[in-house]
Amino acid sequence: MKVSNEVATISKEINAWVKTLDKDDRPRIQPAEIALLTHYIRQLVLYDTLMEIGTGWGGSVAIFNKVCESAGRSNVRIVTIDNGSNFSRFGPKDGTTYDDFISNRLTSIYGVRASRLGAGVFCVHADSTKLYWLARDINLLFIDGAHTYEGVKGDIKNMVPHVAPGGVVIFHDYHMEGVRRAVDEFLGEEGLVIENRGGATVAVRMP
Repeated sequence: MKVSNEVATISKEINAWVKTLDKDDRPRIQPAEIALLTHYIRQLVLYDTLMEIGTGWGGSVAIFNKVCESAGRSNVRIVTIDNGSNFSRFGPKDGTTYDDFISNRLTSIYGVRASRLGAGVFCVHADSTKLYWLARDINLLFIDGAHTYEGVKGDIKNMVPHVAPGGVVIFHDYHMEGVRRAVDEFLGEEGLVIENRGGATVAVRMP
């Protein structure tokens, strides 16, 4: 994807920041994917909603927050959703809740201001395939939850209808068989096409 000078500059800043983190804390998003995300985040306006499905360990939402700040989009609402299943399997066994774990990582490791949590960055502990979403339209939806065919299909069915007209859906890990199959079926059923690609990530604009 060809990017503007501003997107290239912001992406370079974000990639440099990622390299300052401990190796185990670095978000698993490649430079080309950061450029793709920056390109679309720059298109958001005051109080638009950016939703992520698949919080994981918080790396992606930290990148979204960094890009919003660098691109002058600090008033964008960032909502990140996860059912905490991976935390239950691989997280610490000291009684820490997933909500506290993510909040601590965002503030202490990724530098998200505590005042942003619950004000501009909202962490939702829920199943994204079943969540009943009543808030404002989603302007940018990043799907990176369960990487199975069924999981991606469930996220598409439940959350894509809430994307605003002209909004964008970004699918991470499109190279994975289950993800690709679900996305390709969605594109065929809706008569849509991939608008941009960056690494293993693809972007689709809704009509």
